[in-house]
Amino acid sequence: MEKARVIFTQNQKFLQFIIILSGILFFLIPLVPDEKITRWKLWLLETGLFSIIILWAVHKLFYGKINLKISQLNKPVFVWFVFVVFMYLISKNKHVAELELYRVIVSMASFFLFSDLLENKQNRNTVIIFWIIGGFLAAIYGIMTHYGGFWIVITPQVDRIFSTFGNPIFFAAFLVVTIPLAVFKLMQEREPSYKVLWFFVLISFLVALYFTKTRAAWIAFIVSIVVFIFLSLDSKAKKIILIFSLLIFGFLFTLKTKNVWMRQQGHLVIWRDSLRMLFAQPVLGVGLGGFHISFPDYASDELKKIWPQTQNIVNDAHSEFVQILAETGIVGFGIFIWILFSVFHNVYQFYKRLHDREEFLIYTALFSSAIGLLVQNFFSVDMRFTISSFYLFSVFGLLSSHSTVKTKEIKLRNSEKIFIMFVLFSAAVFLEYKMVVKQYRSWKIVFESKDFLDSRIAGAALQKKELERLIASNPNDARLYFKLGYLFANEIKVNKDSANFAIENFTKAAILDPKVENGGAFNNLGNIYFTLGDRRRAKENYIKAIGINPSLIDARLNLGIAYYYEGKLKESSSEFEKVLELDPKNSTAVYMLKKMRE
Repeated sequence: MEKARVIFTQNQKFLQFIIILSGILFFLIPLVPDEKITRWKLWLLETGLFSIIILWAVHKLFYGKINLKISQLNKPVFVWFVFVVFMYLISKNKHVAELELYRVIVSMASFFLFSDLLENKQNRNTVIIFWIIGGFLAAIYGIMTHYGGFWIVITPQVDRIFSTFGNPIFFAAFLVVTIPLAVFKLMQEREPSYKVLWFFVLISFLVALYFTKTRAAWIAFIVSIVVFIFLSLDSKAKKIILIFSLLIFGFLFTLKTKNVWMRQQGHLVIWRDSLRMLFAQPVLGVGLGGFHISFPDYASDELKKIWPQTQNIVNDAHSEFVQILAETGIVGFGIFIWILFSVFHNVYQFYKRLHDREEFLIYTALFSSAIGLLVQNFFSVDMRFTISSFYLFSVFGLLSSHSTVKTKEIKLRNSEKIFIMFVLFSAAVFLEYKMVVKQYRSWKIVFESKDFLDSRIAGAALQKKELERLIASNPNDARLYFKLGYLFANEIKVNKDSANFAIENFTKAAILDPKVENGGAFNNLGNIYFTLGDRRRAKENYIKAIGINPSLIDARLNLGIAYYYEGKLKESSSEFEKVLELDPKNSTAVYMLKKMRE
C-alpha cells in the first residue's frame, strides 16, 4: 500500500511538472520575437510542444493508466490530418506543401495534447494564468512601441503595433483569442485588489488591440464579447442592456476610426478571383499550400490595378475559409466545417452537464475565444500561420478536456510501450530537424553567403592585363573572354562602367562557345542585367544558360528569383523545385520557397 502511495505521489508530481512546463510555454510564446523567415517564436513553439508531448507520453506509458479521451472532436481533427497528409503525398510542389503539412501537425498535436493533459479545473487555470501574463507583457511592450518607448525604455516607434509578433494582424489574432480569458479571470476573481489587477490587464489588451488597427480583429472582438455576454449572463435584461451598449459603442468606434475602415485592400476582388480558381478545380482545389502559386493565373485586371503584380504579391485569399476552399476544394472544406460543427456540438453537450459556475465561465471564455479567432479568419488568414492555428486548436483541445469526456483504457506490454516511445521520440527528432534545424540552417547559409559581385579579387588589374595579352594572341579562346568578363563583373558594385566591359566579354565568350563553363557565360550575363535592373534580358540569359545545361543550379536559382520579383510565383516555385531535385539540400531554394509563402 505504501509503495502504491509513493508511485501515485511521484506520478502526480511528474504530471504537475508537465503542466508547469505547458504554462511556461504559453507564457514565453508571446514574449519571444517573431521575424520573417527566422521565426524564433515559431521555433520556440514547435520545440516546446514536441518536448512536452514526449514527457506526456512518458507519463502516460510508464507512470499511469493509458486512458485516451474519446471526444466528438477527435474524429474530424484526425480525419483532417489524414486528408492533409494525402494532399501532401499527391502534391506536385512538395516543398511548398510541406509548410502547410507542418502547420497541421502542430495544430493536431496541440489539440490532442491539451485535450488530455488539462482535464481538471486547476490545471486549466494554471495554464491560462501563464498565458494571460505572457500576453499582458507583450501587450505592454506593443503599446510602448506606439509611443516609441516610455521613460528610460526606448523602443522602435510604429503606427500599427505588432509587439513581438512581426505583424499587426498576427498580434491582433493573439489578443482576440486572449481577451475572453482575461474577462473570465476578472469575473472569477473575488479579492478586490486582484480584481483591479485583472481589470488593468484587460484594459491593456483592449488598448493594444486598438493600436493594431486591424479591422477584422475589431469585428472579431465585438462578436466574441457578444457571445460571452449572451452565454454567461442569466438575466435577459442584463444581456440586452450590455449587448445594446456594446453595439452603440461599436457604431461610435466605427465613426471615429472610419479612416481605417476605408482602407482599400481589394478583399472582395481577391475572394471573387479565388472562387474562380476553385471553380476550375472544385474537388481537391489547387493543392496544399499552393494558393500563392496558382493565384496569379486567376488574378483579374481589376485586382492588378489595385495590387500591381510586379510590385505586390497576393499570396493569400484574405479569408481562411476561402483559402481552404481554393487549396483543398469542397472535400477539404467539408472536413474543416465538420470540425467546427463538432466544436459547437461538443460545447453544447458540456453546457448541459456543467453545474460549477467557475467551469461554466472558463468554457464560455474558451468558446468565445474560438469564435473570435474564427470570425477574424473570415476576413484574414491568420490560421494559415502556425502560431494562430496553434492557439485555435489549443482552445479546441481545452474545450474537449473536461473530465466527463469518455475515455478508453488501452493496456500495453512493456515492450510495446518502449516501441511506441521509440517511434514517438524518433518522429519528434525528425520533425524538429525538418521544421526547426533545417529552416535555420537554410536561413543562416543564405544570409552569410556572398556572390561573385560582393568579394574583391586581389591583383585584378594585373590579371586583366595578362588576359588581354593572351587574347591578342588567342582571339578565339572563349575561356579567356569569360575570365576577363568575370574580372570586370567583380568590379560592378564599385565601378558601374565595368558592367559594359563585363557584358562585352561574356557575350564574346558565349558567341565563340555557348557551352563555355557549362553555360556560365549566359548565367553571368543574366546576373549583370539583373543587377542593372533589366529583368527581361536577365531572364533571357538565364533561360539560355539552362537550355545549354539543364543542371546548372545557379541559373535555375537566378531565374526563379527573377520570376519571384515579377510576381510569377508559379514559374518561380517550379524553378526552385527543380533545383531541389538536383540538390535536395540547396539552402537558397528552401529559403525562397519559404519566403514567397510568407
